Amino acid sequence: MIYLRPFFGRQFFAQCLLGLAIAMLAGCGSGQPGAPSTNTRPSSENGLRSEKGGTTPPPSTRSFAAHSESISLLLFSPDSRQLLTASSNNTYQAKAGQMVSSGRESDKTLLLWDVDTGKQLQQFAGHADGINCAAFLPDGKRFVSGSLDHTLRVWDAASGKELQQWVGHTGPVNSLALDGQGVRAVSGGRDGSSRVWDIAAGKELQRFKGSKPVLQVALTQDGRRALTVDEDQVILWDTDTGQLVHRLELSAGGKGAKEPDRSNRFLCPILPGDGKEVWVLHPGLKLFRWRLDDGTPLASQDLPYTLALKSGYDYKDDGTPLASRDLPPLPMSVGTVAVTPDGQRCLIGSPPTNGKMLVTVFELPGGKVLHKLTVSQGGGLGPSPLAALSPDGRYAVITQPYGKLENDKLYLTNNYVHLYRLAE
Repeated sequence: MIYLRPFFGRQFFAQCLLGLAIAMLAGCGSGQPGAPSTNTRPSSENGLRSEKGGTTPPPSTRSFAAHSESISLLLFSPDSRQLLTASSNNTYQAKAGQMVSSGRESDKTLLLWDVDTGKQLQQFAGHADGINCAAFLPDGKRFVSGSLDHTLRVWDAASGKELQQWVGHTGPVNSLALDGQGVRAVSGGRDGSSRVWDIAAGKELQRFKGSKPVLQVALTQDGRRALTVDEDQVILWDTDTGQLVHRLELSAGGKGAKEPDRSNRFLCPILPGDGKEVWVLHPGLKLFRWRLDDGTPLASQDLPYTLALKSGYDYKDDGTPLASRDLPPLPMSVGTVAVTPDGQRCLIGSPPTNGKMLVTVFELPGGKVLHKLTVSQGGGLGPSPLAALSPDGRYAVITQPYGKLENDKLYLTNNYVHLYRLAE
């Protein structure tokens, strides 16, 4: 799963949007001008709302009201019938004309939802801090979670019971991946280490030590190779011996290519199910590829650009301007990204603009566009949106920020989830 950093404009732009957000809050709730509101969360009934719109063909949308603070994780079960969410410390507060981290703690729980009904099925409590990552075992009956509390924990999905606790990291756990048999797991931490675990025994098998925090990890289907990404490098490891196999170099080239920002968590490692290649998706919307066996670079690919909405313009759901414009939407940096576990589909969204985000879903590695949709993103302030694609390709889920007033303080959080049906 991919985790994101917020995008902010200049201070003047932030102040203008902040003023707009406060004005919106002041006029909502009671229906009387100037009346304060407790929140601007989208209206729902029993935590679930269905509607039409936002893509072609229009999807059915369900909205899950989840967690007390911002959502840090969206993860579908292997059968795409359930959705796992988690919370972390990512709520923003209006202060001195800017949006800054509020310092509020997360609720430290994971929640399991039924995708068809939108009902909460189970709650998982035990972590001592926010949750950054999780991965289901292949049968969907158990999953592993990684937390800011330095631990990984194994849970029974049906009962909510904690089955194991894995201790070893000396800092927050940033990323997690499992093999295709549910035998091995690999975790990456802020302590600079990546660790290979025996899932059944809960035992650490190998440790790969670096000097920079590990941002993302991936694991081959057979569990024999692990891919790690930190701020400086991408490395392929042998999980049996703990030895470095290849150090993979990213290089710019080709139409529209940019050098990747390696301090950015959009750098996404992918080990496709055929076990023949290694892929890395980076913010320049380019897919780098290598042979898995010898690290030989293969031809990189440009991916479909996601259009950025221009301020003050109106657009159709697919991003087309409603009328002829002198300045059409332009390619821009990434606002959110998600890849299915098998590496066959990718979702990329533009940075939120005008309260909307343009989203493109396409095939990997070829780049064939499957869906385009426009989703609401409030005023574009607060936590960056998160997204996930279901393994069967039928659903996308994207978080939406909303504002709330507490004790005359304005907070922006993204603990509201919208589910979009992409296909029947």
